[in-house]
Amino acid sequence: MPGLSPIKILGNVKFMSNNLKLPTQKASGDAKGWGEKYFRDRDQEPGEMTGAPRVIPPWFLPQKPGYKHHQKSCDEIGKAFKDFHDAMIDAVQFAHQMWKLQAKFQNLKVMAIAAMGTPGCLDGPELESLIKQAPSCAAFTGNMAKHRDAVATGVSKAFKNWQGQVTVPGLPWYPAFAAFPGPMAPPMPNIPMPLICCVSAKMTDIILPDTMTKEMDDALDGASRTRTPRSSITRSTTPSPPCSRSPSSCGCPPSK
Repeated sequence: MPGLSPIKILGNVKFMSNNLKLPTQKASGDAKGWGEKYFRDRDQEPGEMTGAPRVIPPWFLPQKPGYKHHQKSCDEIGKAFKDFHDAMIDAVQFAHQMWKLQAKFQNLKVMAIAAMGTPGCLDGPELESLIKQAPSCAAFTGNMAKHRDAVATGVSKAFKNWQGQVTVPGLPWYPAFAAFPGPMAPPMPNIPMPLICCVSAKMTDIILPDTMTKEMDDALDGASRTRTPRSSITRSTTPSPPCSRSPSSCGCPPSK
């Protein structure tokens, strides 16, 4: 069974396709979301419309393209999301590699040249703890750790659903047994076959996003689920100085 070969750029492009903009139209709690009045009544400054994205492809788009204050928010928050995305993909890849080293088939029945196994014949560790311990995300703390744990739980449950339903449907793994007349035979390796030959009734759980997404959402506590992107998964950074202009005339995102 080959290892996973993720293509991270596809995840970047998929997120970009959602066309999410900052600042948001709606804000949590009593905070005000984006409004044209902020931009229209702002105190203009030289070069304020020269902003260009630094995260490629951009994960968030500014409400006003080129407005450097909005673009700065998009770059900072988008980079945090991208770093988390890439770290968790690396963690899942690491966990799958560790799983491969411990996984095994058990309780198979061999009849002539064919091997048969019922659901549950594929045994292996759960991925959740392996994902959490991956070098790319083991040091996460705070809300980063909560989101990491939610991803680990969702991926692990979906993978376990698939694993628990894997069967060996009478595959011709032992052709040499056809020429052996006795009731017993010495141990011998099977004919290698792709794991996809071992069908599972829960294959959709690992190739379609629905189940995995639901499990991740269920694993994420309610408080973290309602936080804004900046407070949800960004790393600890030195905050930028607050804007000195009044909120009614500023085009910057509302400060926390």
